Amino acid sequence: MNKNNGGQVSEDNIIKLYNAIKSCEIIAYDYLGAEAVRRLEVENLKLIVAIDSFENNIYER
Repeated sequence: MNKNNGGQVSEDNIIKLYNAIKSCEIIAYDYLGAEAVRRLEVENLKLIVAIDSFENNIYER
């Protein structure tokens, strides 16, 4: 179990994510509905990128 809410996303974090999303566009597999690949444009959302598009990995540092 994760000490931060049992590994679940808290309601506060869901609200922060919802407020940060400025646009959402389906870019692939639209027939999958909720599982489609989407491009999100976000603003003022704090994130940690674990693996970037150049395959840099914070776990291998």
